[in-house]
Formats: sequence, C-alpha cells, structure tokens
Amino acid sequence: MLRASIVRNRPGFRLEAELAVDRASTLVVVGENGAGKTTLLRVLAGLESADAGEIVLDEQVYGSGSARPMVPAWQRNVGYVGQDAALFPHLTAFENVAFGLRAQGLRGRWIRTRVGEALDRLTVAGLAKRRPHELSGGERQRVALARALVLEPALLLLDEPLSGLDVQTQRTTRGVLRHVLAEARCATIYVTHAASEAVMFGDRIAVLEAGQVTQQGTRDDLLRHPRTPYVADLMGVNLYRGTLAYRDFAGLAEVQTTEATLSVVDPGGDEDVFVLVIPREVTLFLERPEGSALNTFYGPIAELTPEPPFGERVRVAVDSTPPIVAEVTRHAVETMGLKPGQPVFASFKASGVFTYR
Repeated sequence: MLRASIVRNRPGFRLEAELAVDRASTLVVVGENGAGKTTLLRVLAGLESADAGEIVLDEQVYGSGSARPMVPAWQRNVGYVGQDAALFPHLTAFENVAFGLRAQGLRGRWIRTRVGEALDRLTVAGLAKRRPHELSGGERQRVALARALVLEPALLLLDEPLSGLDVQTQRTTRGVLRHVLAEARCATIYVTHAASEAVMFGDRIAVLEAGQVTQQGTRDDLLRHPRTPYVADLMGVNLYRGTLAYRDFAGLAEVQTTEATLSVVDPGGDEDVFVLVIPREVTLFLERPEGSALNTFYGPIAELTPEPPFGERVRVAVDSTPPIVAEVTRHAVETMGLKPGQPVFASFKASGVFTYR
C-alpha cells in the first residue's frame, strides 16, 4: 500500500497532494496540463525531492520532510512508464525488458522465463528480437510497460501512457492495459488529462487542479457529487453553488448563486448548497416556454458536440447566465435548426435538480 503526503515548491507553483493507494488497485490522477501530475510522479519515483511530507510504500519510508534521508530512485520498488517509452535504442525488445533483471544479478533461464512471461502478458512476445525503431508507438509503449512490470514493483507509475498514440493504436493499447492493470498485484497511479481514461481505469479518481487535490473518490462519487466546476465539466454535468434564499410551503426553495436564482426541491437546512443539473434534464426552446419548468435561461449557443459513437445525441453548450449544457437528440438539433450563435431558451424543472452539501 502507498501512503503519500507531498509538498513540492517551484517558482510560482506549489504542489500539495495526499494520496493513498491499496495493492492491486488503480488511482487515476486527472488534471489539465500544468496541474502538477508529472511532478507528482517524479517525486514518488524519487526523481525529484519533496520539500515536505512523507512517502511510505509497504511500510518503508522512501522520503520525508524530516531528517530521514530520501531513498534514491534506483533503490525504490517502483516501476515508471512515461509518455515516451524511453527504450534503449540499441537493445532488442527482449533485452530492454531484461535490463532491470540483469542489473539485479539474474541470469540464464530466470531471465528468459520472466521476460518471456512479461512480453506475452503485453501481447508483444513475437516482437522480442526487434529494436525500438522497428516497433510501432503502441508496441514500444507495451514493451516499456513489460520492462516496468517484469521487476514486480510494489508501485507502478504511468504518466499519460496513451497520449502519444494515434486513435486506433490507443484503442488497441487501452484494451491490453485494462487487462494488465486488472491482474496487477501492485498499487498503480495513472495520470491523465482525459476524463474517459479516468473513468475507464480508475478504481478511485483524484482530481488535481493547479497543484491541489480538490476531490477524490470513486467515479460515482465524482459524478453524483462534484465539488468544483472543473470536476463537473470533467464528469459532463452542470454545477452551481449558492445560498438558500427562500422556501415556500409547497416543498420548493430558491437558491441564489452569483449569477441567477435557481428553483429546487427544498433540501432543508440553511447552509450553502451545490446544485447539480444533468444535461439530459435540460430542454431547449426557440421561444420562451410555458409550463411547469421554473428554471429558464436565455443565451446564444456556444458549441454543439455530437456524442460518440454515432452522434445520435448532441451536447449543446449555451452561453446563458449562468452557462448551461443540454443534451438533446440529433433529430431535435436538425428539427430546430440549432447552430452556434443561435439564441435559445434552456429550461429544466425543479424536480430535475440534485442538491447536496
């Protein structure tokens, strides 16, 4: 198990992160470029030192802000796979995977057996005699993963392993990687900027924003209870935060945000609340709607994004006050003639809103 509390200071930037990862599980750290994801991995791997905090892996202290000396990278039971596979260009795939085992003093059939198993596990056993320049990007990344896993690390660090691959190669490598991580006995930290990878690979997800971990939890935790606009955007939902300003005797209440008043089912209490609106609960109109929907906003369409795989549903971002995203059918888009810049009314019912604290 990994327990880490890390503070790393750089000019104009501060990384603060507390993480815990069990063996045989994967924590995905997701964030935008510059959020500190790679710095986090480099500190865990021992390639950079922390200014404060502590790293404990399987009860062994690897680094801390105390007088205890930091364990150097080469002595840590950690496997690291970066965006660039970083294979030795003069060695074959077999010899690249065998490199760490030879450094540990293993020889002969022990090398052949373990390297063969690792290459087979990553579906590249047939490429053992090829050098890196003879491999595709996906094949090089799988060889790099085999090189990390053959040492049976207690902690595996993956730095956006799919980001440098084309779409088709990503798809193939993603399937292999899911299978490998599901069977891995080590703790894994996988960093990415892609929400789809976070949802696909993470037993738990940690969101890193500008060097700070703003939320951690399961996919459902983040989907149902996002706590920052970035997390909400990552999960594809609308999030607002405000103060209860009024309640009536019919079980409804009004939440005052910085931009608008929202009608919601009375959540009780008087504290500030989060208001979550699922895009499918939002209906679009060309004329102001009549009916039971108490929340209606007006603004131009900022963006239309077809949803995979066939674009039968379309996400429509409306630049209203506050901004809102709706999800409608492609038929509705075609029938209404929706296009960027067109003003629309976006409406949702109080009963279609989730509130939480």
